[in-house]
Amino acid sequence: MTIIKSNPYTTNEWLNMLREAQTRIGVNTDQDLERFLVNLFEKTLQEPNYPNAELEDAFFFLSKKKTFSNQEISTLADKCLIQIGLYPNKISSSALTPDIVIHSGKKLYNHLSNQPSNDEIPYEKISQHFITLMDVLLSFREDIFTNEPLSPEIIFYLWEHSESQYAKKRLIR
Repeated sequence: MTIIKSNPYTTNEWLNMLREAQTRIGVNTDQDLERFLVNLFEKTLQEPNYPNAELEDAFFFLSKKKTFSNQEISTLADKCLIQIGLYPNKISSSALTPDIVIHSGKKLYNHLSNQPSNDEIPYEKISQHFITLMDVLLSFREDIFTNEPLSPEIIFYLWEHSESQYAKKRLIR
């Protein structure tokens, strides 16, 4: 799944776009979370199929019916965040609901925060601020997917089932 099919942006350009998205919805993330999102964008540009995971695997992880490596868990967690933040309309066409994707993403990142790791990814912070990161991506997607507006059903669902500032602002408009 390719996020953006255009010329790669510099890190500063990504940061500026993310900060504009944050300003639009009245949220702020710290530098660790901003750096995480920028790295996630850059990774998807370097690996066009990233994150190559099936959201349904979140059920297997949560139900402990299948074991996953930490790398697979990380990929699945990223898939949840990208799917709910940039491609939420596709969720409504699957058997999953946005709250399941949100819950799964939080749990997957939280699981990673409790694993020994050499990387500097702030998994616990990502888990704790998953809704905020989702909101930033939802706001960001308005700039890159101008021809694919977010469905009103998804906006209402996010407002009703999460504390999404993005959904709240969209309903007020």
